[in-house]
Amino acid sequence: MSQQLANVVSIFDSIQGEGRYVGARQLFVRLAGCPLACPYCDTDHTAPQDSEVSAQDLAELLTTQFQVKLYHSISITGGEPLLYPDFLRQLAKILHTYEARLFLETSGYDTQALLNIAGCFDYLSVDLKWNISPFEEHTHKLLKVISKLGTKKAYIKIPLPIEGGLEIVQQSAPIFKHYGIAEVWLQSIDNVVDTDKIAGWQRVFANYGVRAFFVPQVHKLIGVE
Repeated sequence: MSQQLANVVSIFDSIQGEGRYVGARQLFVRLAGCPLACPYCDTDHTAPQDSEVSAQDLAELLTTQFQVKLYHSISITGGEPLLYPDFLRQLAKILHTYEARLFLETSGYDTQALLNIAGCFDYLSVDLKWNISPFEEHTHKLLKVISKLGTKKAYIKIPLPIEGGLEIVQQSAPIFKHYGIAEVWLQSIDNVVDTDKIAGWQRVFANYGVRAFFVPQVHKLIGVE
């Protein structure tokens, strides 16, 4: 049986700039490719030439060039890592033998794939994408999975447009309550800050018993990758 390969865009040491674990020192592995084409995407996840590797080769590179167990975690990001489920399983199995903790950054667009792969990771950061249609149906599927996984392990982040963000919040907040998910991390697209609008988002979530934390993309504010 042939091994699944993945295209690696880049590997870099930096701080986590979004969500629950802002400020954590992580080793980032960015994988190529994403099926969503989000209109606000600011990430170059195109595959460079000769970037395809096996899980074994990538694990060897990471463990020989970095002291992996000294990081908060190794963040597998993209693009969309769920495109490579078999690769992720093999990579996680090897890296855990080196006492590395693994962090998955994903859109969760394929909720069944997310549920299947979640056990390989120590932390899950899942973006709720409002451009996935139908939005409410997708939100139900995704939050049902997060409720099964448990919010100690997985958390939801929503990148929101300043204009139109309130409607997205109003649609999603009652679904958070329905699945008993009591926390969400919000960020504005392009780090645009309108304190009145952001306060409005937080009030809507609060009315449904959900604590909403606004965290900008800190890595961009301080000028790191």
